[in-house]
Amino acid sequence: MKSVDAADQTDLPENVVLLHPAFFSPQLGRSRRIWACLPPDYRTAPGQRYPVLYMLDGQNMFDNPDAMAGSWDIDEAMGRLFLHHRDHRTHRADHIHQPIFIAIENSGEHRIAEYSPWTNPQFGRGEGAVFLSFMCETLKPFVDEQLRTLPDREHTGIMGSSVGALMALYAVIARSDVFSMSGVFSPSLWFSDEILPFVQKHKPAIPVRILLMAGQRESKTAAGDLLDLYDTLFEAGYDDQNLHYDLHTDGMHSEWFWSREFEHALRWLFGETPNHTHGFSNELIHFTVDEQHKDLIVRLDRELREPVLEINDYCCGRQFRYPLPHPENRIPYSEWETCLYSIRLLSGDDLVFSRRVHLKQLKPYKPKSHKSLSVKTIPPDVKV
Repeated sequence: MKSVDAADQTDLPENVVLLHPAFFSPQLGRSRRIWACLPPDYRTAPGQRYPVLYMLDGQNMFDNPDAMAGSWDIDEAMGRLFLHHRDHRTHRADHIHQPIFIAIENSGEHRIAEYSPWTNPQFGRGEGAVFLSFMCETLKPFVDEQLRTLPDREHTGIMGSSVGALMALYAVIARSDVFSMSGVFSPSLWFSDEILPFVQKHKPAIPVRILLMAGQRESKTAAGDLLDLYDTLFEAGYDDQNLHYDLHTDGMHSEWFWSREFEHALRWLFGETPNHTHGFSNELIHFTVDEQHKDLIVRLDRELREPVLEINDYCCGRQFRYPLPHPENRIPYSEWETCLYSIRLLSGDDLVFSRRVHLKQLKPYKPKSHKSLSVKTIPPDVKV
């Protein structure tokens, strides 16, 4: 492990070390800096080994003068997580949840090509498959030799954002023998029409955990694209318990957003919140089930504009759309009561709620003592 020069060490956290100043990739024919962000007790627990999470766009991972557009501040997040696990483990750190972060700097002008396993009309054919070969065959053996890692797939993950998120998604699917988890932040799913077909064709041979995250202030299509990716993964055979998505109304395509959500992503990937609810919910919508009349009861905030409920039925591949004109609406569910489905609430063009659920997971309906204000909605518009 190489020491950082005094000039390079200015303003860098003390647990961030320069693993190599110009690590050469024979596969790509170019070099880049490789950083390691070490757990707080790495130097004081000499016999301990740690999981590894490979981070793309490595110059943006910590408070680095060379960061492109801000920092994820993973060194600060690591410190908070270390204290959290220590305090909940009778003052002993839980090392399984304290990974070493390997920050791989992008190569500047070659960034998009290296993070692109698929073609793009503007950017051409990418080098993503070659970059993945570099990571698995050259970089990972070097890291495992230099640091006290847990080298098996169960303790190895990858994370990236934007086109780096595409690379993180591709890596965990194409090389699940190396990576068992992936954090996919604001993936640039517009990049290629080949992405979803790739997911469909590569059914999981062994379990992997995939976290998807996006913000609704990124683009008009970001939230819908992320949900389409989630649905495609699920339909390809990925276990619902090993998939998770988060959509945030204030989220933007920016380092501050990814930094804010990084701790939650890390905890979920390492299994700390296995029962965390998909998506997001708030006071805008409430669901109950009237089993007697086979109605889904939907109560809404009065401020929602032109609310519409979309239900995607995964048993028969159908989509139902229900306008919600009243504060309380009744939707007949006999056609899809035995199915797993996702529900999405739209207000105008904005997606304000999304969740995958089964009717059995919803609370039973309790009739009010006074006359209900509910009115049946119009029959659904069914799309096959």
